[in-house]
Formats: sequence, structure tokens, C-alpha cells
Amino acid sequence: MWFPNWPIQHLYRDHLQRNHQILIASQDYRGIPRVKACSRRASDCGIRKGMSLSEAKVLAAASHPRYPHSESETVIIQPHNDHESHRDLEALAQWCHQFSPLVSIDLTPFRECIFVDVTGCQKMFSGISQLVIKLLTALYRRRYCVKAALAPGISAAWAFAHFDKLPQTINGSDQICWDIVPRKEQRYRLRALPIQALRLSGKHIQILNELGIFRLEQLESLSREELVSHFGSQILKRWNQMSGTIPEVFVPETFSTSFQVHKVLDLPVNDLNTLLPVLESSLEILIALLAEYHRGI
Repeated sequence: MWFPNWPIQHLYRDHLQRNHQILIASQDYRGIPRVKACSRRASDCGIRKGMSLSEAKVLAAASHPRYPHSESETVIIQPHNDHESHRDLEALAQWCHQFSPLVSIDLTPFRECIFVDVTGCQKMFSGISQLVIKLLTALYRRRYCVKAALAPGISAAWAFAHFDKLPQTINGSDQICWDIVPRKEQRYRLRALPIQALRLSGKHIQILNELGIFRLEQLESLSREELVSHFGSQILKRWNQMSGTIPEVFVPETFSTSFQVHKVLDLPVNDLNTLLPVLESSLEILIALLAEYHRGI
């Protein structure tokens, strides 16, 4: 699941009037405050990632005449905090454990994705589609914006979520877009995606573009030797992982929170009929506790 513009979604915890705010996350680059990310309304004003904060302020101030309801047009500038942003993404990943015991966070520089391995979990939700719909509906109610793809591999799911057309929505809103990609369609649909889906460096993308390669299907016209000689083995590894030729290792997050219920009996007990009510009441308490924290229920 991709949470586009996560630095801004993270800030919306405190600033919930999304449609009436110019929200900017700032960060210093070589001593100059710049725009790390900005809201959709800020983008409508011409504010872009990477521009100086002073220029962004000028554009924000100039936008008021274009919006007659200026009293609702609030400009909010918040310093971006990498630690807090990652902490919130980690908390959201922990919340996803109610749908699968295997959840991981994208630790690449993008850091806007949560991976959920739902293998075998569909039995608890009357099918894989119902599982996905229930998960995304819950995120919709929490007002997250999500692009989600269910695919056989991690790299393929990432690529489809970022670059493929996702026809399914939740409640008809483009706030949540998703799709399920069957294994038999995976390679065909991957071929139409841009080469950015490989998560290569900007330098490698530029070289590929200079060679006239813009889509993944064009990579297939190059031999393995050409790919390795120009770009090293990484590009070949990424393509093979994405297409399912070689396996990918899914490393789930481990969270320190544990849930336990203790009951001390007055006397030793060796009768099962006496122990069963104690176990049942303990289990009820544990289930209620897990449900409160959205863990496994």
C-alpha cells in the first residue's frame, strides 16, 4: 500500500480541514529552508517540492485573491521531522496487524509504503477481495489516501501501486484506488509500466532515457550482458524480482508490545472442569485487549 505524499498525510493528524488549507512541510537543505512536501491546495497555488520556503510563502500569499473564501484559506507551515513521520508510519503498520501477522514498512528512501502479506488470511475474511475491501475501507474511514495493489511479489505490488491504473475505489472516491493483479497477468501488465517502477537511481533513469528506453517492455530488447555492462547487476536483479523470476524475501516488522493476562488461583488445581472457566474468562479479557489495539481481531 502506497500512501502518497506521506509527510503531508502524517501532518493531517493535527490539521484535519484538508480541503481548505495550504499545508507545507519544510526541511532545511544546506542551510536553506525548502519545501519537503505540500498539500493539494498548496500545489494548486504553484508551490512545489524543493522550492525555497520564502518563495512558497509568496505564492501562498498571492493565492488568496483566487479563493474568495479567504477566511477558510489557512496557510500552515510545519517543519518536517523524519523520526515522527516514520514513527507514525510504523504505528499504522502495527494497526494493519489486525488483517495479517506479516506486515513490513518500506525502508527505501521513498518511505511511503506498507507491505501486508495476506497469504492464507483470506479464509478469515470470506475471500481475498473482501479482505482488501475491509482493510481499505477502514483506511478510508481514517481519512488516509491510499494506492494499493495486490500482486504475487513485493516489487510488483510496489510498481503497480505507483504506476498502474487502479480501477477499483472505495465508496466511489479516488481517495482510495486499488486492484488485484493475478499472477498470469503480472508480466504482461508490468511491461507497460515506466522504468521508474524499477526504483533505480535518477542517474540510471537518465541514462536509460538517453538510450530511448522509457518502459519496462523496452528492457527486454536488451541482452542480459548489455544490461549488466551498462548498469551492473542491480537492474537485472530488480527486473527479475519484479517479474517473479527470482524470489523476494519478506522481512516482517516486529513490535515490542505484548499482551498478557495473568490470573492467580488461591489453591492448586488439577481439575480441567475448574480450569476451563478461568481460561475462558482470561481469553475474553485478552480478546478485548487485542481488539482495543486493533491487533489480530
